[in-house]
Amino acid sequence: MVKKTTEQKNAQERRYIAASGAANAAELEPFLTDPNQGIRAVAAMNPDANAEILDRFANDKFWGVRMEVVRNANVSPSTLRRLLESDTRKRG
Repeated sequence: MVKKTTEQKNAQERRYIAASGAANAAELEPFLTDPNQGIRAVAAMNPDANAEILDRFANDKFWGVRMEVVRNANVSPSTLRRLLESDTRKRG
């Protein structure tokens, strides 16, 4: 695995800060496609995220991001229901 350069590390740190400090859905939107799943999870944890943007984060392929959507107080009931395992036997 190739080590990240100082510039890459700094850019990643700036994206983490921007994701946690975003004040509305428009500022969170760029993080929907961020290549770093940790940054997407931080964006989904943002208390200023509204139900609409959280619904879009719920489509993430990584369960860690989806779990942060579930933990966010602003998530809509319809998004929570969509994230439930359809087979009740497989629910944890």
